[in-house]
Amino acid sequence: QTVFEKIAGLANEWSSSAASDSPTSSTTPRLGLVVGATDPSSLSKARKAAGSKLWILAPGVGAQGGDLDAACRAGLNDEGTGMLIPVSRGISRATDPAAEATKLKEGINAARKAVLDERGEKR
Repeated sequence: QTVFEKIAGLANEWSSSAASDSPTSSTTPRLGLVVGATDPSSLSKARKAAGSKLWILAPGVGAQGGDLDAACRAGLNDEGTGMLIPVSRGISRATDPAAEATKLKEGINAARKAVLDERGEKR
């Protein structure tokens, strides 16, 4: 077990404990992780160790060279959620930021659908 896998597992435990100790009794995760989208293998291992409820911020798609489809396959949970993919440089430096944001949204949704289809979760 790598250090980051151990930390991901602990974050899941701590988050669950904090949620159960909350006066609002919410099951919403209290912690999240930052795992680079440029290393899908590590992202997949972190997702497995963190469980399905913890959110992962996965920077690195776009200017840093991360592959959107590979990152989604590695980091999304079985509900097709649980991952935030910031692509600020790709949008802010585009000739047409609105068009680029739309393109990225469509790419994320297509990758998410492909992941759900692969896992048999038709939504």
